[in-house]
Amino acid sequence: MSHGAGSRGAGSRVAGSRTAGGGLPRAGALLLLLLTLGGCASLSQSELHGTYQALVAREQTIQGSGLKPDARREQTDDLTDGFVAVAQDALTLARTSTGVTKVSLSRLVVSASFHAEGRADALALEAAELGTRACAGLSPPEGAPRDCAILLLAPDIIASDAIRAALRDHPPDLAQVEQDRLYVAAVEQKLGAIAALAPSIVVHWQAINGGAGPYRGLAPEARDALGRHVRAAGCRIDNIDTRLAGIAARVPALKPQAEAARAALKPALASFKPFLSSERC
Repeated sequence: MSHGAGSRGAGSRVAGSRTAGGGLPRAGALLLLLLTLGGCASLSQSELHGTYQALVAREQTIQGSGLKPDARREQTDDLTDGFVAVAQDALTLARTSTGVTKVSLSRLVVSASFHAEGRADALALEAAELGTRACAGLSPPEGAPRDCAILLLAPDIIASDAIRAALRDHPPDLAQVEQDRLYVAAVEQKLGAIAALAPSIVVHWQAINGGAGPYRGLAPEARDALGRHVRAAGCRIDNIDTRLAGIAARVPALKPQAEAARAALKPALASFKPFLSSERC
């Protein structure tokens, strides 16, 4: 979710009139209007929220459509452009807003970035910083505990997703031993990021779960949803450790590297232990 932002013209393509693989129409006339306006005029906060909800609904429809992977990817790529456009425009408004409005817009940037395949990470990180600072100035009943909690955890969630993306399986036509070698090398490159993530996300979760300050009044269902993000991050590290153990057992040439990487992961796994003890990942 880091790396610059898509062009505004690209964002306007989301609601084109073409269909793909099974004739599913793209996002619709209202979405087309809003995204087209995004290229030449500022959208209001409510329009941006409406556009975001329309994009999410369209994404869910595509995921459940039964389209072939290529056709689904084509439509999903177009939606990604739209999520980037929403993140860009919401951040523009957030920079000049105050109080609860700044918090809400910052959270919208972060939410849109979670659907943007890494292309809005930089926008989300800026928004998380802006919004978290604004949260510090809020107090109940003015507070926005859900939004503030999302903003606090956002950098850690982004970091966890970046680790997952870096360790995705390599092309299946590679021999297994070559895939294993590339995987161990990728883990070694991410050990610093993993070491930084574990204590950070746990400390942030403890602050949220404590319900103090801007997180006071967080609904149980929101707390549970955020807790699942923390647990998912821990499970990813646990899964890395499990895969390294398997590589060490079956590839003697990689055993020293794999075991050294596992040793480096132990402090992170220890940090996540409270979240992983009740059930398997």
